[in-house]
Amino acid sequence: MTRLKKFKTSLNSNTVHPLGPVRLLVKANHQWIPSSLDFMTGVALTPQKGQIAAVVPPIVSLTNRSVAPINVADASTTTVHLQQRFCLKVWVDALQTLSILLYNTSYCVAFTWFSNWVFSRGNILTRRSVAEQSNFEFFAGTFFLVHSTTYWIMLITQTQVLMPFQFLSHSSTRSQPSFLFCLGRLLRHTLPIYLLSVVLFASMLYLLKHASAAVKELKPEFYICCLLVHVYVTGIIIAVRRIFQHETMEGQWRYPPGNESSPTRSTSFWKSVAFFGKAYVRDISKVILVCCAGLYIQLVSQSTVTGTWSFIAYTIGSLLLKTIVKEIAKVGIVKLRVRDPRSIFVVFGLPTVLIDTQMRIMLQRTQHTNLTMLWTMGMACIEIATRATKMMSMKRSIQRRERATGAGENEQDRNAAQVYSVRTANNFHQWKRQMLAFQIAESYANMSAEYIAIGCSTSILYFYWDHPKYKLSGRRDAAPSSPLPGYQMSTLVIQIVVEICVDYASCVLEIAQGLQFQEIRKYRRFLGLLFVSIATINVQICTTTYFQA
Repeated sequence: MTRLKKFKTSLNSNTVHPLGPVRLLVKANHQWIPSSLDFMTGVALTPQKGQIAAVVPPIVSLTNRSVAPINVADASTTTVHLQQRFCLKVWVDALQTLSILLYNTSYCVAFTWFSNWVFSRGNILTRRSVAEQSNFEFFAGTFFLVHSTTYWIMLITQTQVLMPFQFLSHSSTRSQPSFLFCLGRLLRHTLPIYLLSVVLFASMLYLLKHASAAVKELKPEFYICCLLVHVYVTGIIIAVRRIFQHETMEGQWRYPPGNESSPTRSTSFWKSVAFFGKAYVRDISKVILVCCAGLYIQLVSQSTVTGTWSFIAYTIGSLLLKTIVKEIAKVGIVKLRVRDPRSIFVVFGLPTVLIDTQMRIMLQRTQHTNLTMLWTMGMACIEIATRATKMMSMKRSIQRRERATGAGENEQDRNAAQVYSVRTANNFHQWKRQMLAFQIAESYANMSAEYIAIGCSTSILYFYWDHPKYKLSGRRDAAPSSPLPGYQMSTLVIQIVVEICVDYASCVLEIAQGLQFQEIRKYRRFLGLLFVSIATINVQICTTTYFQA
């Protein structure tokens, strides 16, 4: 054992705990030396001076290809491991992750404030003030702005999808197309269907103008708007595929001319309509989710929260709802074997923004400074504990599966499982990478959603507190006076400072446990556009459901 401590090797990230005597290969002075040790009680090896590089079960030849690299450590190396785990690089990586996070969310919050300012103006084409506009005039103007804003956000987002491809018109120069070029191609294909949705939307608004008060209380215009927005969203997605197939070199290679198996290639108008209808129905689940979010906000906006205990009960219910939604989404992602982190960002970002925005709106409408401080600190402790618990649970799951893959219950089982197939090892490492990517996406989406929720809630209260068409101050659970600028500013500063401290501490803990947030940099541009879209959707749902007809 003393001699092993003198071997000079490097660390390995995999950890295995053998259950019986093994033969091993040890690297000493740049040479591999076979050795034999009993691992029943563990082996004391300091990371700086020695490492077991490979383990071979008994009876198996040292030249066997299924040799698994391992690390072995004991209690004497706990201090060393802690020093390595919380070294300076961990703190620097956490700071870089937080800086990227704040950069992305800063212009999301800025766009949120701009959107609320525009939506609060109502019909911007008229010179009348908001108080002088009729309910129908203000309502129609707001929904038209919502409709148009969503269209342009979707165009800009999908333009980023087309930019990496080589267009046939640029094949001679072999240069990537510009942003304006791709935007123009998309606009040419999608403008007619957008205008059609506007005409349908105006017709629906005119019919709802003469609806009864009971019907207007149900907010049918919001759900109709969701269905019509999905019309041009489907058109944009189909247009992106059509442009890829017909106008890019990659599309021509994948779908040669005359190939009838092309998913968007149709020979007649009615076949095109049928294909559009199938695509519309296929993605209708997204519309249902947005409608459910609107229904939730509508119910919350009509609820009454009076007193501290009532608000605590509301917070607990909201946290339980958010947890249930995320767990259901997590099960669905695992069942469907979704490996794209971008899908995970959407699944975890949207419910966090929606639910946390409503909690923070309800908190600020109480105008109790002490309650705000207690709630903010309590939520900070809950967030740190939740993220640490999830990280520990994930590590235990990985270790259990690793042991289950490599160890049996008795000696006979261990002898039968001495040589593991390459396929089994690949499946385990693929599953491990998926779990790590899932945890990274979940943590980053939750952090981004918190800042967006802070910006959305503050801007909504700022623009709609004494608004003639909304009057959030007129609710029974709100204070009768307008919110003081000092209270709003202090609440905003407290929430942001506490959230930054919580996120930095959580990032340090997660990076020390093995999460690599550097992968986020690959999706930096996508995440910026994604969270701008989520913030805008959140504002649109709130402004349309809070409206008082």
